Amino acid sequence: MKKPHKTGYRWNSDVYVDRTYTSPSGDTYDLDHLRSQNNTYKYQYRDSSGQSIKGSIDIEVRYDPHCFTREREPQDIGPALVYDCYSDGSQSDRVFDLERYNKTKFLVGTIKNLSNKDCRESRNKGKVLYFKQSDRTRPKAGYYVIIKVKNHAGKLVMHVETAHDRNNEPYKLNLSDKSETYKIILGRLISSQWPELLN
Repeated sequence: MKKPHKTGYRWNSDVYVDRTYTSPSGDTYDLDHLRSQNNTYKYQYRDSSGQSIKGSIDIEVRYDPHCFTREREPQDIGPALVYDCYSDGSQSDRVFDLERYNKTKFLVGTIKNLSNKDCRESRNKGKVLYFKQSDRTRPKAGYYVIIKVKNHAGKLVMHVETAHDRNNEPYKLNLSDKSETYKIILGRLISSQWPELLN
């Protein structure tokens, strides 16, 4: 039987109003900086004659709540902030994660300036990993950001699927061993999958 896939999410209106989360203790956390936004990204690729082509393209960026929430754990007794919805009609609740939230300002700045940052491309079309190491003695430990670019009726959308600290690479990503600047990865993706967007 095919595993259900995520189709979207819905907010818990009891604790989320006007892009603000209110915790059980009454503390409020502004999420406005994570609203959808448009950024301009550089791209670079080689055409069929080997000539280097450079340009830039506007991409809408959408931040998934996974960037500041986590799966509920046994000790989490407070309300969910958001519910992930799945193709079989089920849902799972996610609770606010302060550690993830505290890194979202860094996350937004990183995504905005991604063009010249080293990333690793997944063999899953459009998916890329950005990694910032936190401890030189543990090479795999650090901040992992997973993004996926999709073509929505001629408009590119970058989905920031998750961003959090961990000690190992996500095993399902099927990553290339090679790091490249994002503009190279983006150029290869657009030129091979959606060349009409380059006109």
